Amino acid sequence: MSVNLVREKESNIIEYAGGNGSFVDAGDDHFTIDEATAEWNLPNPGWDKGSREGIVVDDLPVGFNVGTSKLLGTDGNYTWEH
Repeated sequence: MSVNLVREKESNIIEYAGGNGSFVDAGDDHFTIDEATAEWNLPNPGWDKGSREGIVVDDLPVGFNVGTSKLLGTDGNYTWEH
């Protein structure tokens, strides 16, 4: 089962993990998850494209924590730091 992540570009820290669905545009400068509901408490209008990026991974490593774990590298060549 894949997991949606939102990574802060400068620090590589994962700020969000969860949600089923696909990342979609939420206006010119933002993105969100297409199947999100109000209960998910996602930011409105979404995450800023300039400083955040949406990433989908197959699973999360042992020791993963939102807000402290970092995802380093690029698609197909990721490594975790916790």
